[in-house]
Amino acid sequence: MAYFGLFRISELVATTLSGSSNQIKRKDVAITTNEQFMSVTLRIHKTSQHGPPITLKLPREKTHPCPVLAMLEYLSLKPAGTSAFSHSNGLPVTRQQVTAVLNKCLTRAGHSTQNFKTHSFRIGRATDLAIRGVPETDIMKLGRWSSQAYKKYIRVYLGFGRLATQARGTVRTGEGLAEPAVAADHRLAGRRGHRMGTFPQVPVLWFTDQTCVKLVVSCV
Repeated sequence: MAYFGLFRISELVATTLSGSSNQIKRKDVAITTNEQFMSVTLRIHKTSQHGPPITLKLPREKTHPCPVLAMLEYLSLKPAGTSAFSHSNGLPVTRQQVTAVLNKCLTRAGHSTQNFKTHSFRIGRATDLAIRGVPETDIMKLGRWSSQAYKKYIRVYLGFGRLATQARGTVRTGEGLAEPAVAADHRLAGRRGHRMGTFPQVPVLWFTDQTCVKLVVSCV
């Protein structure tokens, strides 16, 4: 869910053991009767602390993992509690607990816990969308960015770009960028990948949907 919705972890779970008003509640998550879409309402987020709530609509994916199917399975087992994500005793899941589980999954999947963090989901989705050729304005809207800061998340360039290119099944271009070999969504057909600006070498890498699958399998 963090990957598909470009969520900040603090938007999904509590930041402290006592809970946080920023995390989504159970009432903020709704799935359509035909189970094709999931809507998530953010009442508070980084770029709008006092503005009106926004609702994100996540479609059902044709491949695994799928945020809609995963949420349906989770809700069928969810214990009592007002938080969208909570333990069997009703206490909310915290950011520290998510980090601990993520590190465990990374280790089992053979990845370094130093190279991937909870923000890697957000970075990964933004990068994948750029590779697919989604316009910059759409990426900003999907990720709730109000400034050019979103460019720091687009890591499509020589070096790091090779990992994203391989993960998305794309082809290389002369500039070290990636162009979609096959449009993953009919709405993106005909659009070409384009440079979103370079970003310095940094230790934190991104998750692609392929890596998410590997993490899920490792933690089952």
